[in-house]
Amino acid sequence: KKSDFYAMGLVGMEDSAEKRRVLAKRLGMPPRLSANGLLETINMLYTIDEFLEKVRDCSIDPTAQPHIGESPPPQISPRP
Repeated sequence: KKSDFYAMGLVGMEDSAEKRRVLAKRLGMPPRLSANGLLETINMLYTIDEFLEKVRDCSIDPTAQPHIGESPPPQISPRP
């Protein structure tokens, strides 16, 4: 869901586009997919459990649940 993308910082944050680019590259997808395109593609290709495992591989915290007044979700760091 798009709300899951938001909770993980993949939309709605200053660096969301870069995070999506890194995730898309990790998943073997075109790095310039829009947020909606990436979400649609992920929903077609992966179960939620498979996706969460891939997210963990990209250093995104899938349990991040930011709330108003709290810190934003953790940054994705591309692996060397």
